[in-house]
Amino acid sequence: MKIDTWSSLLKAGATVVFSSDWPCTWPPDPMAAIEETMTREVLREVTPHGPVGKIEYDQPQERLSVEQAVLAYTRDAAYANFAEKSAGTLEPGKFADLAVLSHDIFSAAAQDVGKTRVTMTMVGGKIVFQQ
Repeated sequence: MKIDTWSSLLKAGATVVFSSDWPCTWPPDPMAAIEETMTREVLREVTPHGPVGKIEYDQPQERLSVEQAVLAYTRDAAYANFAEKSAGTLEPGKFADLAVLSHDIFSAAAQDVGKTRVTMTMVGGKIVFQQ
């Protein structure tokens, strides 16, 4: 099994966790990484207008849905960090850490998710970045 066989791992009951602290994909951008998990294509160059040039992985059956990729970055990452009681999902009593995106990635075409940008970030319920 290859290291990036995410769908097989999920089907086997494993918790799959993604993070943006280490660039395991290129470019090192969570939106580009989500697109890569959905399309199974590696983005090779990104311009201000979006990604250019792709290389396809050899296992299209390992594609994830946008929901699965977002959960790996949020809820499941909090679980792996033993922080699921305070972070990872938006619920009363948890930190209000969130990002507002330029596009709705849940309704966007998979090949357009990598073009999405963060327009606002909140940490602890306070705006810390806004475009």
